[in-house]
Amino acid sequence: MTGTSLAPAPTSRPPVTPRPRGAVSALFRIEAVRLLRHPAVLTGLLLYLALWAYEWGTGGLAHRYPVLQDEDRYSQVPLLLVAAGAFIASNLALTRAQRSGVAAVTDLLALAPWRRTLAQLLAPLPLAMLSGLLVGARVAHLAAAPGAVGRPSLLELVTGPLIVLLAGVAGVAVGRLTSMVAVGPLVILGMAIFTLVGAVTLGRPMLKWWGLVAIEDEFEPPLPADLMHRPVTAHLVYLAACAAVCCAVALARSGVDRRIGVTAVGVTTVLAVVAGAGQSVTVPGDVAARRSVAEREPSAQQTCRTVGRVTYCAFRDFEGRIDQWSTLVGGMLGHTPPDRAADRYVVRQRLLFGATTSSVSISPPLAVWAADDARAGTPGAVPVGTKWGTDQIGGDAMLSFAGHFAARVVTGEPPTEASALSVCRSRAVLVLWLAATATEETTAALRSLLPRTGGSVVLPLLDSSLGLSIGRQEVSVVRSLLDRPADQVAQQVIANWAELTRPETGTERAASLLGTRVLGPAAEGARC
Repeated sequence: MTGTSLAPAPTSRPPVTPRPRGAVSALFRIEAVRLLRHPAVLTGLLLYLALWAYEWGTGGLAHRYPVLQDEDRYSQVPLLLVAAGAFIASNLALTRAQRSGVAAVTDLLALAPWRRTLAQLLAPLPLAMLSGLLVGARVAHLAAAPGAVGRPSLLELVTGPLIVLLAGVAGVAVGRLTSMVAVGPLVILGMAIFTLVGAVTLGRPMLKWWGLVAIEDEFEPPLPADLMHRPVTAHLVYLAACAAVCCAVALARSGVDRRIGVTAVGVTTVLAVVAGAGQSVTVPGDVAARRSVAEREPSAQQTCRTVGRVTYCAFRDFEGRIDQWSTLVGGMLGHTPPDRAADRYVVRQRLLFGATTSSVSISPPLAVWAADDARAGTPGAVPVGTKWGTDQIGGDAMLSFAGHFAARVVTGEPPTEASALSVCRSRAVLVLWLAATATEETTAALRSLLPRTGGSVVLPLLDSSLGLSIGRQEVSVVRSLLDRPADQVAQQVIANWAELTRPETGTERAASLLGTRVLGPAAEGARC
């Protein structure tokens, strides 16, 4: 009898084939989730959203007049908060093993160190995409505002998320170079100082483009998108090359093939230097030529629309301003006699390049503008700039335009050197009161302007040297009139229009006709 063995027959198992790509993918997902949940990243995101929520909660958006080709680059600065969080989180994640004292154990893992580093370098991608969604939502929110004009640049919108990605991979690179936790905050501080220096040294604009964010002089008036010059493409290439340098350094320090690592570091560094040097800030000749034409002969580039008895002409990106100009002009004409309100007027948008360079104002080319208006069949147009808003800068521009349009109504002449000098005494009172009571916003703008002056008011024409200068006595009369209902004062203005608009009518007589009095003496050396 043959014995039967009950022992199981040995089975041969195929060797387990390592799948490094799948392991890298799995580690990437884990690290990406950890990065998104890191306190530093969450803090940056919450601060970014807090700025937005504050504006929403205080009703600031309802009184804003955003220019979208400027707002796209404004979106980059708040994302620096998220970028700082990404740097800290990725740096701490890379040095987690060293700080925990288990670095020797991780070296025994089957996954090669450079592959683990690759997963860490990929981890900031979801955060960068989330940043892109936030930027898109922010700009869409601004575009929905009633006063929004212009068109954003996709390249400017992409810059912020790319900065977040660069910060994340930079944190990994720094972590591979040193495990000292104190180095990370020092790197962030250094980049912050470098960006700040670039922002405050606008006299050397090349410096700002070597930083993360290129900040412009925000005192300059907004421009139509096709007249702007920002080397955004070159800057994106520069930021991408810097991110590639960080990736190459991190992989080279993680044990990747030495020749590959050294070559990658060298090539990406050269690319970053070349891309950085290629960020030329000199305005190209074709852009300068277009700016010159837009400044001196804008009529061919503008769209005109007639509202009531007033024709408004604006650049394509600013056509949305026509409704806002019309509201302001309608408020002034509603306080004038019917014959003046029935006259035909023209408002044309103007650009004046170099008006704020080094804080030195220049004279507007009034003769050239008059010739352009004559060719376009819109003689006597009142210029209006691209600044507009309820903040200090936009409010002053809004009030200045209202003043120059009021002067056109009161004197019957378009803005000239002579007409500016003729706005004195009772005419000055009438011009400033019409401008201030055009809308609630112009009233607020005048009240905001008065504490910043010595009692008199100057309403410049597009930041130029030409302006309406209104003395202390005339301003004091207007201030007293603002304490009364505008409709009540308007009845007195209309009833005494003929005398109030005479050049020889004095300030005291104007105050008497309007039921108030002059407060204080005239300023010494007054022009009128």
